[in-house]
Amino acid sequence: MLDIKTNNNALLVQYINFKFSYSGKQSHVSLMIIKSKVIEFLDKYSASNILDKNFLNVIGGGNGEQKLATLIGATGFQKGYDFFQSIIKSLEGSNHLNPINISFNGINIPYLLCLSILEVLVPGDGFITINNVGELEEACNFNVPLSERDDLQKVIETYPVRLSMHIIRQMRLSKHIAYQYLPFVDELHNEGLKNTWVGQFHKGLLEQMYQNRPIFVLNMSCPVYCRFCFRKHKDCRNQKAPNVDDVSQAVDYIQNNHNIKEVVLTGGDPFMNPATMKCAVNGLKKIPHVKTLRIATRSISYYPNLLLGDNRHWLDYLIKTNRDLNVLGKRIEIATHFIHPDEISVQSLDIITQLVKNGVVVYVQTPFLNNCNDDGSQLKDLYSVLRGAGVEIHYVYIPCSPIQGNRVYSTTLSKGIAVGNYLRGNLTDRAVPHMCTATSVGKIDWNTSGWVVEKADEKHIWIRTSFTEDYFKQFSEDFKLENARINEEGTIDVKYMADVGNKNLFYGSRKKTNRSKSISSLEKLKSAQKLLNNDAIKPMGGIMKSKTRVELDINCFDNDNILDVIGQNRNVTDVVLFSRQEILLDLIKLKSIVLKLHEIDHINAIRLRSFSFASNPGIYNDEVIQLLGYLNKLSVSNPKRLEVESWFLHGSEFSKLHNRIITDLRNLGVTVYVNSMLLNGVNNSSEDILGISYACREFGLEFNNLYISGLNLQDQFNDVPVIDQDVIGIASSLRRSGSGRELPHYIACLAGVEINYSIFN
Repeated sequence: MLDIKTNNNALLVQYINFKFSYSGKQSHVSLMIIKSKVIEFLDKYSASNILDKNFLNVIGGGNGEQKLATLIGATGFQKGYDFFQSIIKSLEGSNHLNPINISFNGINIPYLLCLSILEVLVPGDGFITINNVGELEEACNFNVPLSERDDLQKVIETYPVRLSMHIIRQMRLSKHIAYQYLPFVDELHNEGLKNTWVGQFHKGLLEQMYQNRPIFVLNMSCPVYCRFCFRKHKDCRNQKAPNVDDVSQAVDYIQNNHNIKEVVLTGGDPFMNPATMKCAVNGLKKIPHVKTLRIATRSISYYPNLLLGDNRHWLDYLIKTNRDLNVLGKRIEIATHFIHPDEISVQSLDIITQLVKNGVVVYVQTPFLNNCNDDGSQLKDLYSVLRGAGVEIHYVYIPCSPIQGNRVYSTTLSKGIAVGNYLRGNLTDRAVPHMCTATSVGKIDWNTSGWVVEKADEKHIWIRTSFTEDYFKQFSEDFKLENARINEEGTIDVKYMADVGNKNLFYGSRKKTNRSKSISSLEKLKSAQKLLNNDAIKPMGGIMKSKTRVELDINCFDNDNILDVIGQNRNVTDVVLFSRQEILLDLIKLKSIVLKLHEIDHINAIRLRSFSFASNPGIYNDEVIQLLGYLNKLSVSNPKRLEVESWFLHGSEFSKLHNRIITDLRNLGVTVYVNSMLLNGVNNSSEDILGISYACREFGLEFNNLYISGLNLQDQFNDVPVIDQDVIGIASSLRRSGSGRELPHYIACLAGVEINYSIFN
């Protein structure tokens, strides 16, 4: 209900009585506060990664107050009072069933601007637990039909409901947000499993599925409960929170198991239990063989106040602790989930930007949800924005976990694989995720380390994995094959509940192969290193380019028409700069070009191809590192991310100097990533590629693309072609032996442009 009390000011009103249905009371909000909020938003966030280009054209330039005045006039209002009154009336009735698209005079008021107004009208930074249907209606501003009330109450009693105020505001504007968090009657459908992921080994708080990394479960509580979560059942949610003694026992186990090099701190949300979180970090940082602490939290998207509240306590803790760990040769990484573009807020971008530009890696994983992010366009938009902020794109999980109550979220496998192909064609290579499935014996990457073998029954399929029985018995003597079988090649097929969709995805078994092991030659490696340059990595037929990426020689950049062409093509997000000599030999020209590219709003990543990074790392002196840090413009608005592209052919090329340079650059927010190529007699065995991936992970490098064929240098070296069976073997070894974070972004062929390598197409 809107009740306006005016004063003598014709432009503004003193109070607006805005009824927020959760409180059940009218809240008095000063219109001056709302106006100030809008001015602040327009002043800080008028950028193309935040607001629509058409809206930016409407509001024009100037400060926030000038932009607001222009907006009010353009929307056809004579007074600011009428403008704000109309927006508030629209927001008052908005909910997930009726998300309002506010438009005046043909001008749409952007989602994030409306969200900033709701932060005043519907204030609060905490979270609430919903116990009954009435509380749900109050919190979310809607009425549950009488026919659904009893069933919905059963759902709430079966699967706990918890919402943050941040999510409550977002749900008023986005049905895609509400779809992820609001309980629904179909959750009572019991098709599926109670738990789809149980590690092969349990010891207290540890769940271990892989030899080199356990899951460290610090509690089961979250500030918000996702409806599709594989731990959604009440018996998970109600588990007693561990204490520091429980944590210490788990740390002792890790101390005595030298195969463990990474630990995933998770829950629930580990930040919800500060004592155990800090105890775990303090204990693990003293263990020499643990190199990476991966902390899993979705709070960046659904409860940013967890990291921003209390004077940014957790944010500062992560940055400081990561610096302390760097001294010990270790690091923190943050694993988070984003599913739909509507989840991106200025608060989440602020968190990501602050972490990354202070050296903390943030990577994103995405459950694939029916009718939410399953046509590809949503993920394209999502990843484009997140990548600019500094995020590393990691997994898309297909399909959604087959948990009881999750049927509505499920899609066919073929739909997920098709979206993966769409993303490959519509995103820059650095933003393409791994399309994977988390089976009961570990993850598979589609059409490289795993595929659908055949149908098991009406509801299940057999999926080929890269894992073997011996692999698990090395760290779990009690390992038993359950819902799994040993196939003809000696790896495990796992029985999985899913609809394959396209029957052409049934590829059958792979027979055991007896390929002779390639012997690497130091002489050939030195020869390849000497020849490695920009001409050597061009595909036959032209320079590498794609819909979203262009590559430019800085020595041919004097023509301003190049900038005009890039500026007119809004699909381009990445520019790769290279030189026929080392790109860092002319820092003045490089700086000038990068600053010109900063002026193109749709470019969010500038990548420097540097062959000297591998062969002559000493060129990265303090002056160069500081310049690269200066050119790296990670920010909430209009970010310009800087990356260094390096090429390594063998694990023996990595040195301690590389490690120091990578750490120094990462602490300035500059990512260094590695490309490589298969060369006969140099690195075309599983062991050789594992050596590269291990070194990348050890030093904190992103392993980007592993090229199988198509590059000039490969034509010179690969007199014997690389065959499918070799590639399957390499992909399987990478998945089985290393961390998922060690995997190359893609195993790719080149034919003028990059294409995804698949053994089946």
